Amino acid sequence: MSRPAWIAANVVDGLQAIVAELEAIFSANAVDAAKAAAFSVKVATGPAPSASTAATTASVAGLMTAMIALYNAIPFLVAQDTGVDPSVSQGLIAIACGLAGAMDAGDAVAAFGQTADLAADAAASPVATPNRATDAANSEIVARFARMVYLSAYVEALVSETFSTRADAITARADCVQRFERELDLCGGARDIGAASALTAMRDRCVSYVTQAIINSIPVLTVSSPAALPALWWAWRLYQDPTRAAELIARNDVPTCEFMPTQFEALAT
Repeated sequence: MSRPAWIAANVVDGLQAIVAELEAIFSANAVDAAKAAAFSVKVATGPAPSASTAATTASVAGLMTAMIALYNAIPFLVAQDTGVDPSVSQGLIAIACGLAGAMDAGDAVAAFGQTADLAADAAASPVATPNRATDAANSEIVARFARMVYLSAYVEALVSETFSTRADAITARADCVQRFERELDLCGGARDIGAASALTAMRDRCVSYVTQAIINSIPVLTVSSPAALPALWWAWRLYQDPTRAAELIARNDVPTCEFMPTQFEALAT
């Protein structure tokens, strides 16, 4: 049974908002030009698109081109009676992960993690008519899907990140678990089995990687001394390598290399 056109139009707006958010991340962060140019995604055309739209969206290359093409194709890929073409979800996740892969891993973790945190659940409609209830349910699904898109890119970046200390890796793992537990808490009933399985798989992938990074990472120690001594002295004392004096200075934000404070942080090796 077909629904009113405005219900499908609201789904279109919600899906296009995801593309717009990805474009904002693209614009606000440094993106590797070669990786961005090499990215490609095939966007299927939907019911009765115009000839120009079909030609533009049949095959696109480059992250920005892919975003623009998918944004323009979405109205043709959402129907009143058949719902959303699966190529929309495939394209959005591919673009998000491609963007994460073209960014610095640390920047991508921060950007997509924050975006997932800020993506709020759609509020339930106060009007309990069948059409309003359907629209509210669709909005909730689109909002959840948006967070899954951002979390997919977040995972893509997190498993590419190199952690400088064990504390950084422990914090990253805790953040990852918290983000996924929040989404898993929203799953309930038979219709959410697929979403819960996908979320659990992504979470486990992240936790496994970061746990191994914790095992392999170098712990940070607190060094104490009764007197302030030069960074060069400490670099030789701790590492037998005076070139690591700059590392000690940077880690502890020391204003001068002549003397380290009587208590400071240093990597274990």
